[in-house]
Amino acid sequence: MITAAETRLEGLRAEEARLGDSIDEGERHKGELREILTDLETRLDAARREHSDVGRALASAQEDAVARERSLQEARESREESAGKLARLESRHEMAARIASELEGFRAGAAALLRDPQRQGRLQGAMAERMKVREGYEAAFELVFGEDADALLVGDVQSARELADHLAGEGLGMASFLAPVGGGGAAVSPAGVPGQSALDLVRLDEGEERRLRRWLERVRVVETNDEAVQSLIDHAGEGWSFLSREGLFLRHDGLVRGGAGARRELALFGRQEQVGQLAEEVERQRGILDQRQVAQEAGRDALERTRVRVEELRGRLVEAQESVTSVEREVAGHHSILEREIAAVERAVTERGRIRAEVGQLLEKVDQLHAELGRHGADQEASRKRVDELSDEVDSLEEARERANRELGESRLQLTHDRGVERELESRIERLSHMVEDL
Repeated sequence: MITAAETRLEGLRAEEARLGDSIDEGERHKGELREILTDLETRLDAARREHSDVGRALASAQEDAVARERSLQEARESREESAGKLARLESRHEMAARIASELEGFRAGAAALLRDPQRQGRLQGAMAERMKVREGYEAAFELVFGEDADALLVGDVQSARELADHLAGEGLGMASFLAPVGGGGAAVSPAGVPGQSALDLVRLDEGEERRLRRWLERVRVVETNDEAVQSLIDHAGEGWSFLSREGLFLRHDGLVRGGAGARRELALFGRQEQVGQLAEEVERQRGILDQRQVAQEAGRDALERTRVRVEELRGRLVEAQESVTSVEREVAGHHSILEREIAAVERAVTERGRIRAEVGQLLEKVDQLHAELGRHGADQEASRKRVDELSDEVDSLEEARERANRELGESRLQLTHDRGVERELESRIERLSHMVEDL
């Protein structure tokens, strides 16, 4: 019996040694798991930073998209404004061209001669169309010329007579003619006469200006009607006529023209130049419209690119969030594995301590048995019974050892499983790293 107990004691000592080795292995695995967890937590922090960076980039892109939508709306409104202005300018130009082509404002006879190709050789154009009056003085100068504002330019008085005879013979209406006459006359001095010369406010070719000199050289232009009246009174009998910008013409012989006729869409003086200016303005406005159209298209393209960028960042944000969630799950799983490993090691340590305690107790009892056998032969049977009890206790310890071995085996299986999970996590982390680098 004692021999059997000693044999069992040796087995328990061997089991204790194996438990020690298992505990050492468990501690090593715990260290490895902690290293894995440290690496995973580092990667988790990186994934969270990536998620935060993508979130900020998405917010910025969304703000950019809002700004580009606002800019596109402004460009659209600007283009519509330009299109409306172009339409109005085109309408004005079309109307001006029609007025000019239909010779609106000319008396019937003058218009008939301007349309008659057989008479074009003797005509040198219309005075009103060839003369450019300074802006703001057009209506005032129509008062100077009166009904003769549509006078036709001819080369000589004989041509004027023949054209007038043609109008009378055909009953085409009246016309005025302006022909050069000889004898320029002495120059007049404007000293002391208020206003400025009417010739300073018109622009004509040199030859045509000579024709108008007799007509305009003694006309002085002032600002107000009162100033024109007072000037005529002050210089009566000196041959000076006065024209006010406000719209009053006082001729030296007492003829006064004033009032306002029907407002013309296109001034009579400088009409062709005005039509040309309108055409240039139409072309300029078309250029502006084209530029704004290009700007609108560019804004639309930029907005589309920004929207694509927003959608791309949203996708990246979802991927980053999924990566963070996945790594968080892996971290939580490894924490759970580590906790189980720690618990298993602690159970093994506890079991080893219990086995050590019971081995010590068993040794003490065996020693007691040896002492009792030496002193009390008569109590041998009782000792045997005691040894049997100790054997039962040893059996109980053997069962505890087997349970500890089973738990150790389960721990090792779990550790093998954890190593497989660790390798899978390393593979997923490597893929995540590649994904982050691609982003």
